[in-house]
Amino acid sequence: SDVNENEAKERAGGLAEDKSGSVSVIVWDLDETLICFQSFLDERFADVNMPEGGRVPCNEDPLSFVEANPEQAKRRLKRLGEEWSEEVLLLCDTHFFFDKIETCDVTQVHSLAEEDDHQDLENYEFEKDGL
Repeated sequence: SDVNENEAKERAGGLAEDKSGSVSVIVWDLDETLICFQSFLDERFADVNMPEGGRVPCNEDPLSFVEANPEQAKRRLKRLGEEWSEEVLLLCDTHFFFDKIETCDVTQVHSLAEEDDHQDLENYEFEKDGL
């Protein structure tokens, strides 16, 4: 997709520049985060970690915790997973250009086979190809 520098700067408008003009960039590996969200959504987290219930984030104040029976814990964690998923998708759409690439359906390297000329690359001079 074509994402120009101006669009990137506009989307990154919330990033703070320090006095030297540097911009802070946060790198976030979403794999584990998404696995955690999914375990909240399908209730596996509660089944494994809270079979008797326990303390879960409060509906009114997510930084406060309340005691919950197993069913309440499952419902609350599921809702928390939904809320976090919405926030992550919003962040990806607004700052990581997810909306530009979400329709791409390239799932593996084999899907690029038609672009391969099948030349042996053992002696290929990559530094001279101009790419």
